[in-house]
Amino acid sequence: MILMHADKHNAEVLKSTLDKYSASSGQKVSENKSSIFFNANTNVEVKEEVYQMLNIVTESLSDKYFGLLAVVEANRSDYFAI
Repeated sequence: MILMHADKHNAEVLKSTLDKYSASSGQKVSENKSSIFFNANTNVEVKEEVYQMLNIVTESLSDKYFGLLAVVEANRSDYFAI
């Protein structure tokens, strides 16, 4: 999971970083298995720029990531109570 501000510059930096990782490790990011999740306030044009830059077209977010909730609402006390 990678968190970043959604804009063209950050998408370019992420793409460059992933390309460098792929070149040095021999591993490749599977764009077909990757997805993006945007904040509800993200502009449609910005979403399109990021989709095109990263070549990822699936927008989704699982309920949990490594067993933790992926999205936490403003009142966090209930989520992390022991």
